[in-house]
Amino acid sequence: MPADLLGVILSVSLIGVCFIFALLVAKKSSRGAELARKIVHIGVCNWFFFYAHVFEHDIWPILGLLSFAIINAISNCTGFLGSALAQSDKKRNWSTVEYPLSITLLIVLKHYGIGSLAALGCAALSLGYGDGLAA
Repeated sequence: MPADLLGVILSVSLIGVCFIFALLVAKKSSRGAELARKIVHIGVCNWFFFYAHVFEHDIWPILGLLSFAIINAISNCTGFLGSALAQSDKKRNWSTVEYPLSITLLIVLKHYGIGSLAALGCAALSLGYGDGLAA
């Protein structure tokens, strides 16, 4: 199996597992929606390790990140799955769009020799864990 295909499969699987686990926690806990958001943020940022160790070409992670940014933007605008993540018409969580866009930008910069894999990892993990662990 080509490494990029394995990377895509692992990435989609990680995101799916995080989202399903978050939805299960949301149903079982009184603070479920808040915890679900934290689980998704912390779980998904660990995707960086797949990027660093599995993918051979940058185009596939970029296409995946842009796809998720678009899906999340549509979800934010339409309210699709918003209630599961504690979003209402008055409160939208645009970090689900901004995060994949920022990581995409960092991958592009790294690809052109501006920045390094270590800097990308620090940014990806800091954003994910920081947002997930914030109050």
